Amino acid sequence: MFEAIKPNLFVFYSPNQGSNAFLLVGKKTVLIDSSSQNNSQALVEGLEGIGVSAKSVDLVLFTHAHSDHFSGAAPFKAAEMGMHKLDANYVNARDQMYTASAMLGSDHFPKIKKFLSPGEKIEFKPFKLEVIHTPGHTQGSVSFFDKAQKLLFSGDLLFKGWVGRFDLPSGDKQELLDSINSVKKLGFETLLPGHGLVLKEKQSENIEFALKSLSGPFI
Repeated sequence: MFEAIKPNLFVFYSPNQGSNAFLLVGKKTVLIDSSSQNNSQALVEGLEGIGVSAKSVDLVLFTHAHSDHFSGAAPFKAAEMGMHKLDANYVNARDQMYTASAMLGSDHFPKIKKFLSPGEKIEFKPFKLEVIHTPGHTQGSVSFFDKAQKLLFSGDLLFKGWVGRFDLPSGDKQELLDSINSVKKLGFETLLPGHGLVLKEKQSENIEFALKSLSGPFI
């Protein structure tokens, strides 16, 4: 089931360990993350429930190379797939350890042909997304920022009330801290995270809690 966040923007909240998925409808139909393989059917049915077919999705943008974010992409056969090259190389190589595919019980690996570059702009009115390199959870993690609408799609960098883990391959605590400090400067008003609820208020407080958590002894 997709829920409307605002006009042309919808969220699929995963009922399990899979990631959230975000649908952006404009001059192109774009998904940000495709959740996990065991959510593929629910994702397709959710799209159909708001009048969107899987074959009409033009582009799937992935925040990083963990299978709970990419392995649900099989139904989107007509879509171009985009990911930062540092992570995409592992997906294209079907690396089960880096992608946590073995741990999460998935075996679908989309073919990534579009390599996202930091600072790249992806425009499909009414959206204009900037690719922000935000390593720490993985080396090739990215967030997507819409400056005009003040939206931040943060993947597993930052959640409502928590931060991404950094104990998986290529994760790094200092890089995660630096990445959160970098998005802090963006002035976003809506946080659209890879897991958990969308946050529409108190962004400064949420970021400060995240930074304090990373600096403290309990994480």
